[in-house]
Amino acid sequence: MEVRIINNPNNVIFPLAREDFENLNLVYHGTSGCFSNLIQDNGWVMNSPPYNFDDVEYIIEQTRIKGYKTNGVGMLIAFTTKADAIQSNERNLRLKYPSFSQNYWTARAYSNYRGGETVHNILRAVEEFLDNYKKSSETIEEEIIDRFDEIKNKYTNVIGDSYPVVYVVEIDPEWFSPWEVRENTYQKPRDEIVLIRDVVPECIQARIDFPKGLHPFHPKYEYPLPLEWSLEGFIESLGDYENNHITPILKEYLKES
Repeated sequence: MEVRIINNPNNVIFPLAREDFENLNLVYHGTSGCFSNLIQDNGWVMNSPPYNFDDVEYIIEQTRIKGYKTNGVGMLIAFTTKADAIQSNERNLRLKYPSFSQNYWTARAYSNYRGGETVHNILRAVEEFLDNYKKSSETIEEEIIDRFDEIKNKYTNVIGDSYPVVYVVEIDPEWFSPWEVRENTYQKPRDEIVLIRDVVPECIQARIDFPKGLHPFHPKYEYPLPLEWSLEGFIESLGDYENNHITPILKEYLKES
């Protein structure tokens, strides 16, 4: 497994070789470095998330009972509730299977969620619940507050000072649903594809580490991409991007380079 270390948070250029970018069977998984040993030992195993599903259920249930409206719980419900259950307002939770992307920059952006997107929103939901409680005049059973504090401490300790990581994985398209069939990798990819089987660690081709963090960037595929072998065209097209605020960051990076 190749390891690339990117110390400049402004570096949005695809970090591997042209032949890697053009490989239609490469996908990307953004996560936190705290899970690197687990991933490199076991790969991605169905129904084995890096969090306790009982914690997710407990947070959702207690937040609903209290009638709090929180963004973190909203995201947890979206991750773990089947669409038909949402429509009928029923509780029908399930594990969110590991997700990947055909888009390197999407995985790069998601790696910015410390502990991964679900753990990030577990901590967010806990903080929001406790904030709502502190602002209210109601009394909550001590064991509920203790459980929320326990969940908060557990996942805070898990993620520690971990930094963003992107895994580059060579796969069989039949392992995923849905899969965006493309003639080449310069066509717009699907931002999220979901595993329907285990992926062994031997499929990992590279790991990209961002020990100093990163600035997210989503290039538009109808314009040149930030690729080392066609960077000039990308720089010229920056004015046409919706994310024009990123231009100073890119210029600063290029000047430093």
